[in-house]
Amino acid sequence: MKGNKLILIVFLLVLLSKSNFAQNNVGINSTGANPNPSAALDVDANDKGVLIPRVTTAQRVAIITPANGLLVYDTDLKCVFFYEISTFTWISLCDATGTVGPIGPIGPQGPAGANGINGINGTVGPQGPIGPQGVAGTNGTNGIDGAVGPQGPIGLTGPQGPIGPQGVAGINGTNGIDGAVGPQGPIGLTGAQGPIGLTGPQGPIGLQGVAGTNGIDGAVGPQGPIGLTGAQGPIGLTGLQGPIGPQGVAGTNGTNGLDGAV
Repeated sequence: MKGNKLILIVFLLVLLSKSNFAQNNVGINSTGANPNPSAALDVDANDKGVLIPRVTTAQRVAIITPANGLLVYDTDLKCVFFYEISTFTWISLCDATGTVGPIGPIGPQGPAGANGINGINGTVGPQGPIGPQGVAGTNGTNGIDGAVGPQGPIGLTGPQGPIGPQGVAGINGTNGIDGAVGPQGPIGLTGAQGPIGLTGPQGPIGLQGVAGTNGIDGAVGPQGPIGLTGAQGPIGLTGLQGPIGPQGVAGTNGTNGLDGAV
């Protein structure tokens, strides 16, 4: 199992002050017993553990040509890593999977060991994102405006320059002679008026009733037919308009008289 292999490598890397050598394996204990023949390193303790090198993530990945199975504890990720040379990657034991046996009872906690020597500080990690900006404070009260200084005196208005002389007006031309009006064309003949139709005969007047009592009104006679309207005569032709005479030449303007004194 890969887990057993890693534990064996851990034991091989640990060097403690007490050690017993028997043939080609090492036993570490407080009783002087020989190591187990099947173990290259046999550590026996009930109040101590095995401490492997502790490095930051940057220090771990900076190790040059790590050996296959090299074991370290990453202080940034808080997990044990071993190097797999076949894939050239560091593998985390925190992500290892396998068959999980039943959990045994938790034994009593041993006394706390003495603090080890502090390791070298790791490189500073990248800066985290900037947090949100805090709420803006309230604006302070405005100071009192200073007094307005007195206005300076207004400067004097300079004198107005003299008005230049008015130029001489041009000579007006004389009015030209109007051209002659052309003769008016002849007026067309008025058509003859048609004959007036005949007036129909008036119906007879009814008899007058006996005096004293109103007699019965006689029947109204029929209205005679309306005579025919005569045909309207033809409208005469409109005569031709005579030609417009030529426009006369515009005369020159006369000279303006001199302006009187102001």
